[in-house]
Amino acid sequence: MITVPEKFKENYDRVLIWNKDQAISKNKIAYYNLGVLHSIGRGVQQNHKKAVYWWEKAAKLNHPIALWRLGLYYEKNPTGKRKLNKAIAYYEQAAALGYRPAIEQLIKILETDKGFEAETEKALSWNRQAAIQGDAKAQSNLGFWYESGINIEQDFNQAIHWYKYAAEQKDTRALTLLGRAYILGRGVKADYEKGLKFLTEASEQGSSLAKYLLGHIYKKGLGVEIDENLAFTYYHEASNLGYAQAQLLLSEYYFLGLAIDQDIEKALELLRASATQNYHRAEMRLAHWYYKGIAVNQDDEQFYYWLARSVEHGSRVGEGLLTALDQTTDDMHTTVDNFWKRAQYYSNKKDYLKQQREDYVKGSIKYKPPRPIAVTEPELPQYILDNITEGRVLLMLQISKRGYVTNIEVEESTHEELEKPTLRAVKKWRFAPSLREGKPTKGFVRIPIIYN
Repeated sequence: MITVPEKFKENYDRVLIWNKDQAISKNKIAYYNLGVLHSIGRGVQQNHKKAVYWWEKAAKLNHPIALWRLGLYYEKNPTGKRKLNKAIAYYEQAAALGYRPAIEQLIKILETDKGFEAETEKALSWNRQAAIQGDAKAQSNLGFWYESGINIEQDFNQAIHWYKYAAEQKDTRALTLLGRAYILGRGVKADYEKGLKFLTEASEQGSSLAKYLLGHIYKKGLGVEIDENLAFTYYHEASNLGYAQAQLLLSEYYFLGLAIDQDIEKALELLRASATQNYHRAEMRLAHWYYKGIAVNQDDEQFYYWLARSVEHGSRVGEGLLTALDQTTDDMHTTVDNFWKRAQYYSNKKDYLKQQREDYVKGSIKYKPPRPIAVTEPELPQYILDNITEGRVLLMLQISKRGYVTNIEVEESTHEELEKPTLRAVKKWRFAPSLREGKPTKGFVRIPIIYN
């Protein structure tokens, strides 16, 4: 007897009579079929409650499709308020019997229903069952969980294992994340060629993340020739798909006029688009623009609004600034200005230490730090010469690719009076820039200025 309702051909009266006869002997297929007939109104008047009655009888006899149907009914409930917990219970029973559509429905609820908080073990179990049965989405989910350590102990090898299975079925997310893994060398040996292949395929399927990563590859020349125009194209495509990180980066392109004519209005438009997606870095930058009056009218209220939003969405810098504002006895502008100075100092120091670690790993032959080639001596006022016989100012300098001093921070100083004349002089210094792999690059260097 064919049980799929779409294949009931004709003469539903005979079908109804046959199934009623079979139902007398507690045939679970007959119970299920009677439920279908009442559900679609074939041979009988449509009646959802009677359909549920027959499906429940089939469900008690472990009919997997009846269990799944009951889950669908209570999840969507055409006759009243849906009962999600009851739907999940039926789906779980069908899943336990190995019925794949029920597993897929459980995963769908986990991903999309904000009113349902899945238990970790169950969520993992549903995805694992579906993944073993060959469901590409579940395989991709498992891979992502193993990579990020969500719901399970982090394991890059397992992540790659499941990504590869899903990628064989052309799952877009798996192709993207597998490509990223090859670029980063995470769980696999770094292979730019393979990474580019997977990311390109994912990009062609419309993955905004893949397009964003391809932009990085061509911007930084990872296994390819550096191509700023192609990088811009990929960032633009990712931005058009609504990818917040790409919108923020593209905003910088338009603001600075990189690979395109400068367009401040477009930069602001993209920054707003990114910020309205709750991307905390964009919210923080928009707050900064309102504070400084960059491309917008200076507005302290808007500054505070976007600052608070950035904190709500995970900005640690914003959280630090908001805490400083809550605790200060100074006016707002003094507090904010002082905070930015400290934040800039620690940011530069972090970059400097990161560079030192990279240089240590790569070896000094492949990296040369900046070195001064034109030095201006500090001019000290007479009152300093009369009162200070010796002193020391330790500076950390950021040097551009062209050898200019772009940022200076005072790390240590024996006398505060020595700092301003020292800074004025050192700002005029010129350097031979850092060389990495023989190419000029931005660099950091500590310079002690000794007075005696």
